[in-house]
Amino acid sequence: MSNANPNEYEMTVDAEFNEDEFFTTVTAEMQQEMDAETKKASATSNLWFRWDDSKPAYYLRLVPPRKEWGVPVFIQRRHWVTKDGGKRAPIPCVAHLGVDCPGCATANEAGMLPDGAQLQDGMKQQISFLYNVIDTQQPVEEGKGPEILVYGAPKTVHDGIQAALREGHDLYSLNGGVPIKITKEKKNGNTRYSVVVAAKRWPLTPAGVTGQPVLPSIANPP
Repeated sequence: MSNANPNEYEMTVDAEFNEDEFFTTVTAEMQQEMDAETKKASATSNLWFRWDDSKPAYYLRLVPPRKEWGVPVFIQRRHWVTKDGGKRAPIPCVAHLGVDCPGCATANEAGMLPDGAQLQDGMKQQISFLYNVIDTQQPVEEGKGPEILVYGAPKTVHDGIQAALREGHDLYSLNGGVPIKITKEKKNGNTRYSVVVAAKRWPLTPAGVTGQPVLPSIANPP
């Protein structure tokens, strides 16, 4: 029987620790910079479009994206995990970047637990399509432009938007763009969305779209 302390480990390789190669002190300036970056990264937390279930439909105006983004819509991949206290929180899924994803690994491990199928299902990768939108029925404060929100559209809504664009509807231009009407219906535990194009255009000013949330950073956070 071994008398080894289970909390102690035998060193098998001699390794020299060079303190100069590692951060060992966090200065006040470094902490201030990290706090600023954290604040910047979470600045969009209150800018998400959230569906009020008391409303059956919304009229949303798509905001013209910045040209340097390359595309008008971005895919967001996330896992939803349950934190202490039962609160659900999202973490990015990075499997599509060709690296090991902690969220995917945790979901796979959950599936191996007794009766873990439901838990695994709730943690699987979820995909949404990010658009910057304006709720055209929201009141606008005097002297301010309309509030731009990030909409994580489900695939059915995304498909409806893309179909409208292929049919030639103008959803993006500043002066000629028209809103889309998205209807949400819940029946027998299932949620169904439908998308139609509104009849009247909803003009935007160039100044009103310059401060829109940066979708590439939200879709693929560092």
